[in-house]
Amino acid sequence: MSDGRITTPRELDAAGRALIETLRSTHSPQLQLQALVSFHDGTAHLPFPWRKAYLLPQLRTLLRLLLHPYTTGLPPRLWQSAWHYFEEMRENVRDETDAGQAGQELLCKLALSHGCACDFRSLHAFLLNTGTPLRDLDEQQWRAVYGAGPDPFAMFEAYCMTQEAEDSHHPLRAALLRWSAWRLHAEAVSVVLLEEGAHDAVAGAVLRMEIATRRGSGGVHINNVLGADADMTREQLLGARRLAAAFAQARIGHRFDTRDVYYQIIDLHAAFSGGSLGLAATVGLICHLSGEVNARVRWTLPADTACIASLDEDGALESVPWDTIRRKIALAFFSPLRRIVIPAHHVEAATTFIQELQRSYPQRAFEVLAASTFHDCFRSGHAVETMTRNPYDRLQTLGRRHARTGVLLAALLALGAALFLFYRSYIIFPDLEVTQGIHVPTNAIVYNPNDSLDWALRDGKQVLDASLAYGNLEVGDGFSRVFTVYNMTPMPKDVFIAVEGADPDQWYINAGGGAQQLASVIPLRLSVMYAPTGASSGHHAALVFRDGAGGRELFRIVMHGAAGRAIAGGYALRLDGSTQFLTWGKEALAFTNGDLTFEAWVRSLSWNGCLLHNGVGMSGSAERSNVVLGFDNGTPQVSIGDEHITVPLESTMKPDMWYHIALSYSVTRSLLRLIVDGKNVLERRQPLVMPDRMTPFVSLGAFSDSLGAGRFLDCEVDNLRVWWHMLDEGAVQRNMQRTLPGGTPGLKANFPMELFSHETAFNNGGDSPDAELRGRPSFVRSAAPLSLDISLPVPGAGPLDKPALFLPPGSYLRFARQVLPRHSDATFAFWWFTGTKRSTAMVVQNLGQCIGISGDTVATLFSGCRSDILGAVAPGWHHVAVRVLRDGRKEVFIDGAQRASVEACPSSAVPHDWHEGYEGITFGVYDDTYTAMSARQHRTARESLSRTRRIADVAIWKRLLSNDELAMLAEGVPPPPDHLVAFWSFDQSPTVELNIIDKVSGQLLHVRRAAGYR
Repeated sequence: MSDGRITTPRELDAAGRALIETLRSTHSPQLQLQALVSFHDGTAHLPFPWRKAYLLPQLRTLLRLLLHPYTTGLPPRLWQSAWHYFEEMRENVRDETDAGQAGQELLCKLALSHGCACDFRSLHAFLLNTGTPLRDLDEQQWRAVYGAGPDPFAMFEAYCMTQEAEDSHHPLRAALLRWSAWRLHAEAVSVVLLEEGAHDAVAGAVLRMEIATRRGSGGVHINNVLGADADMTREQLLGARRLAAAFAQARIGHRFDTRDVYYQIIDLHAAFSGGSLGLAATVGLICHLSGEVNARVRWTLPADTACIASLDEDGALESVPWDTIRRKIALAFFSPLRRIVIPAHHVEAATTFIQELQRSYPQRAFEVLAASTFHDCFRSGHAVETMTRNPYDRLQTLGRRHARTGVLLAALLALGAALFLFYRSYIIFPDLEVTQGIHVPTNAIVYNPNDSLDWALRDGKQVLDASLAYGNLEVGDGFSRVFTVYNMTPMPKDVFIAVEGADPDQWYINAGGGAQQLASVIPLRLSVMYAPTGASSGHHAALVFRDGAGGRELFRIVMHGAAGRAIAGGYALRLDGSTQFLTWGKEALAFTNGDLTFEAWVRSLSWNGCLLHNGVGMSGSAERSNVVLGFDNGTPQVSIGDEHITVPLESTMKPDMWYHIALSYSVTRSLLRLIVDGKNVLERRQPLVMPDRMTPFVSLGAFSDSLGAGRFLDCEVDNLRVWWHMLDEGAVQRNMQRTLPGGTPGLKANFPMELFSHETAFNNGGDSPDAELRGRPSFVRSAAPLSLDISLPVPGAGPLDKPALFLPPGSYLRFARQVLPRHSDATFAFWWFTGTKRSTAMVVQNLGQCIGISGDTVATLFSGCRSDILGAVAPGWHHVAVRVLRDGRKEVFIDGAQRASVEACPSSAVPHDWHEGYEGITFGVYDDTYTAMSARQHRTARESLSRTRRIADVAIWKRLLSNDELAMLAEGVPPPPDHLVAFWSFDQSPTVELNIIDKVSGQLLHVRRAAGYR
């Protein structure tokens, strides 16, 4: 056994005797289980008859340890090994009941351990191998599981919901119930206790400690058995009472030193030991005391946060050996905890140790908080959550606590308060935003005559310049901006909302326009679409609010946009360098890996500002940055943790020129690269310390964290990608001038910027959330030297010798203009080629409600409230028609025969308004511009866009066609011209502007390119 490997019976016998001695000499169930599993794993390669003589005598011990309540908090791999041991020896258990109970408990603890480590895929695979009944999950369901948190419990709950396990004996259900029970005691304090005698081994538990107080002489009472270090424990808990009472009295203004304090570990069999409870007891007692009185401030310590340290008499954290901290972190990592507070001088070592653990469990988010005194726990954004209570809340609490004696007083006070509020709101202070505490969101138009401006465009409290950019679009495309309009006065206000100015025909109001009555404080949804019909370097119009009675102008928002032919680069995101940026916030999951490459095409007018920022703002202390990439007068600057690097170039970056920027680093390899236009300009080997890599806060185009934003970059950004490995020069050069499909191995975030809404840039990678747009940035035609690599539609042979249009993978059609009257009957008709897989043929979008015809089974979805499968159809060409009656009823015809009739939903005699909420018509994919192309629905969109589709003879009438007319259309008769408002025959290729021209009035059916979905 010179290499440490057991190979002979003699060595096996020696190891078996050592195991027996270990089991005899230690009373720790965790250490006993670890010794048994270690022996099993160390001898697994030997013939079973050799091993059985040693394993079988310990079978009863194994069953006892599996059922023991203290064998928890161990890593998943240990439970997997324990299962292999159990399965190998199961047939030797005489009592099947014992075997069943032990197996159920083992799988429950295994599931709980995997859940705490956020290792759900491995758990799923392992449980399937054990024969546990489970449902298979597709990638969209897995993304929903990992996107349910950062809270491990939320992710585990989402995973359990996908399995719908209701049987309490199912391991997932049992583990979920056990975890839920651990969280039930919301006011208890989490503590991490090591077992006595464990020495260098990891053995202990994460437990909950309840704290209670009563009127008394100021003593301390302990309701659990005391361990060997009882004097040290009492000293720490007495000090906690003294420090907590002084702190709370100073902050809250109440005297607490006349109260007895009672401590109790909820698990009654657990024993206090040592002095490490000082910090947890002090912080927990302060939080408890703040809840005992009706003060303005209340503190809470979250259940998933544990404080690990003892305190000296002044409240400073005493020195703790690193080995003790390391073992407690190992216990906490595989427990429900999400963060721990430790002495500040161990934070760097703790961060490195956690990163080592996260290499095996990369989805596990775990945070280390540094503290020098217990006061640090009460800093903003640290361990303790602070709630500042308003007077109304305190009055309610006072009423509940003194209900019997104060009911009459409360009634009088409530009456007086109501009269005062009525007087203040309706007589002297008609400012309902103040009196009713209304929170104004972003993109809000506010009428408030008591403010400094009667009318204002606002983001919350911030008043904005009344000017909006709608971008530089492809002719025939469209882009909407959505607003909420508030009337902050007690009386309703009549207004008329319209688009006026030089180019009013290039915009239209698709929600909330015309004559409107603004109710008091109830917001009105207003949406305005820019749908250019011709090329221009500048279209200009204004959104105008006029008085409903006299027509006097009340408010004007200037709108401007531009349009031109489609170019190879598609679209890019335009940031103004003043208020606009893109952010993932705390949901930047793609930026948590230790090996990472960020790349994008960028053009800037100034090259001064921050392109990429990943960092957390800490109130009252210095900002902590993981990664910053910015520019100073055309010179790149890179920051990794506290390391700041200026990267000199042969020539500074020139304004208004496109550059490809790639920042690549590896924490494990201690390597940093910056590649500009495919060439290395920086390569450095050095340790890369990122203290908050697993809790990112990421923005693009500004230096933005949770506290604010600055250093905005005036730029355009295109083809943004994040990889979970380092790219070298060759890899960057190969792909920098082309788009890549979502799902490319290693590509965790992919933003071609081709699909977007006014508030979201969609990620078609599917492994990371979409990005939020701040400050109303716009999208512009991209001149970046790249190609979307998508074939354009071409004419081809259609049904009955008609011309058709072949939509290759990655492209679809969009009609952004309005052609129907506000209230009318309508008929839509077209030919569609169905294949063997379903694909969305047509969608008319009205406020999230749609009329859709889907592929081979002909499924319909009407108004978001009813879905029907109308039966199968053979692959091939089919004529599809939809009649929409004035009251909203729909009738579906396939090949000239009626297949469905659907009532209006909700049923209403009010005529259907085609302009209200209209976002256009799409052919070939479901695109509502808000959610359909999001990361969560990437797979659904990709299924439709990844294959060729064929369409012919699209026609729209502002009347109902008769049954005979529809039957004749299905036989190939040309569309009847009566009330025909648009007809596309597809007998020519799209124009250079990627438009198909309507035969009736020249309407533009635009070819949209969805890069990355092919």
